[in-house]
Amino acid sequence: MFTLSPGDALDYAAAFEDTAEELHILGKLVPPHYQYTESADEIVRNQIEHVLNAQHKLEDDYDAQISYRSQLHHNKTHGTLQQPNAKESQKLMEELSTELKKTTADLKTGVNKINRMFNQNPLTADNMKKVEQDRIYFEKLLTKSILALNDHKSIEPLKMMVEQEQESKSQFIRVVR
Repeated sequence: MFTLSPGDALDYAAAFEDTAEELHILGKLVPPHYQYTESADEIVRNQIEHVLNAQHKLEDDYDAQISYRSQLHHNKTHGTLQQPNAKESQKLMEELSTELKKTTADLKTGVNKINRMFNQNPLTADNMKKVEQDRIYFEKLLTKSILALNDHKSIEPLKMMVEQEQESKSQFIRVVR
């Protein structure tokens, strides 16, 4: 068993007590403020709508550019009256190609933003549940450590909980493989 000197044990206990108290206070303050409510749902819905509208605009721009390029190609091959000279036609095609590349990159960026938004939005119920579970776990870990430090001058509960967490993660990795 790993033991500490009485002075070190008091120092650790004081630091852990402050942290446990802050976690406990956060548990009282944060969930009601960020609770998954209709207003939080509306915020998420508005964010999704904004990103999707931007994505639809990019898709429309892309379609328009493809249509314009097709029209230029059609005019060039069919010799219509609107056909620009070869130099102008080449310049138009180069400009259009540049615009298409930019729009394609913007489309990819938009898709990445949508994916990131779904994965990282702090107001989703899953994220709030995970944050609360983590907060409770760390509060429990610190409380057990404080008691062990005060009673036995040991951080054995901290060591055991960390080892359990490491084993749990190792088991998860083995299952995934």
